[in-house]
Amino acid sequence: MDINMMDIEKHIEKIKIFKDDEMDEMTVILDDDDEYISTYIQGQKDIHQLLPTHVIQVIFQIALMDNGNIESTIETWDCMNRDRLNIELVCKDWCSIIKSSCNTLSLSLNNLLPVTNQISTFTALKKLEIVCLNNDYSDSDDSDDSDTDTDSENDDEPITIRKNEKENKNKIIEIHDDDSDDEEHASHKSNQASDTIIKHLITIIESQHPTLRILDLSMLGLREYHIEKLLPYLSKHRYIEELILDSNPIGDQGIIFISDLLKSNSVLKELDVQSSKAENGLEYIGAAIAQNKTLKKLIWSYNKSSYSSIIYLSNGLRVNNILESLVLRGCKIEGWGAYSLSETLGINKSLKELDLAQNEFGDRGGCSIAEKLNLHPSLTTLDISCNSISTEAFNSIFQALESNHTLTSLNLSKNIIDTSIPMESVFFSLSHNKTLTSLNLSECSLQNYHFDLISQGLVNNNTLLKLDLSRNNISSIDPFLQVLCKNKTLKSINLSKHKIKLNDINILLHYIIKKNQACRSIKLKTIVHQIEFINLSLSPEPVTRAIYDLLKEYRSKLNYTKIKI
Repeated sequence: MDINMMDIEKHIEKIKIFKDDEMDEMTVILDDDDEYISTYIQGQKDIHQLLPTHVIQVIFQIALMDNGNIESTIETWDCMNRDRLNIELVCKDWCSIIKSSCNTLSLSLNNLLPVTNQISTFTALKKLEIVCLNNDYSDSDDSDDSDTDTDSENDDEPITIRKNEKENKNKIIEIHDDDSDDEEHASHKSNQASDTIIKHLITIIESQHPTLRILDLSMLGLREYHIEKLLPYLSKHRYIEELILDSNPIGDQGIIFISDLLKSNSVLKELDVQSSKAENGLEYIGAAIAQNKTLKKLIWSYNKSSYSSIIYLSNGLRVNNILESLVLRGCKIEGWGAYSLSETLGINKSLKELDLAQNEFGDRGGCSIAEKLNLHPSLTTLDISCNSISTEAFNSIFQALESNHTLTSLNLSKNIIDTSIPMESVFFSLSHNKTLTSLNLSECSLQNYHFDLISQGLVNNNTLLKLDLSRNNISSIDPFLQVLCKNKTLKSINLSKHKIKLNDINILLHYIIKKNQACRSIKLKTIVHQIEFINLSLSPEPVTRAIYDLLKEYRSKLNYTKIKI
């Protein structure tokens, strides 16, 4: 909507603004037949008389945005929001204006029905999220159970003991039965809520909302029959590009239905089915992506995946040249599964992001991935953190980095390096690699000699922007001082949780801040670093007065480097 600001200012000049003291002096005398009109209601009427509706809409749309940025995210507009209350008081059309500006809508079971009937009024809606709150499952008809005493007297002590034991056992059984009933009741209530959600979702999907792109149905307790009900409507929907089904126990049968959707739907670009309690679902997903021509991102994390199911996925990836992002975190993929995926890297031409974190493939899988790393033409992001990888795989991966020309982000954190092996490959890879911009080596048992090799590599590196070395076994800061004097590219480094002495921290801060004192005979002009953030949360020891004064002086100058101590 293009509105001339001069036109808005012209209309606003017509409004007469009274001072508070002038309003206090006003006295209103009403006859018995006169109708009392609230000051706020009268103010709304005056505004709408003086300003055209289209001008009011523009004003409040700007008010809803952050400095006029139409892409900014608005805070929650619940009934206690002060900005919302202010808008209500001065603009009778505030609700319709908010609806026309809303990009993301979150609905609970309680407000799903009324909004379903008005979904077309949200003309800018891009993402619809359904959330289940605790009160969605609450049951107001619950009544307290009453306990009955069954104690009886008996002169025969042994018999009395046996009777009491029997009574206690019966009580335990009754308690367990009650717990079972409660679980069944809660499950029944949950299924009822899910059924209601699906019913209204079908209505929303049938409406073919023209701007709706993302449907978030995570953690709703959906099961396979819910997916079966949704399937025909999702297959026909012409606009939804992202479907999120995170943490719904749909199982393998639900994945079969989704695979059918992938075969028939020509719009869907992103699919999230992590934590779906599916063990063999990749067999069907693999066959589906072999036919699908639109899906660009698949999240399959935290679903146990056997070697045979990985084979099916690999076969699909070898045919598919559309998928760009594959996330397989925590799928218990072992060495042979990683080997199958690495062989796929030599054939597939489209993958840009591969996330295999928190699996179990160890050095065998790590080495097989390293062997194929240079054969893939487009892979830019690789995450193989927390995979029991040791020195052998580390060396293979860093050797591959020496000649790799695509990878920009590599995460190797939470893998344990053999502390007795220096790993010269780290130095050569950082010295020769020309594409890597982010490297995470957190919690890898790195020693001082590893840090020395990394620093030597950084002296010759011109591309790395972000480096995470936190939670290792580094105690000497000397190697990094040369980086500050030679490297102009590095922007962020994390050196937290190490055992570096406070005196060395003080020296390091002088290099970062570029002060003469304690710079070990280095001239300021030779310190060329451009670091924007450094994390030095090194120990529980209190910061010394000298360091505190230095940071206080530095912050007063508003320099560009952010320092965390």
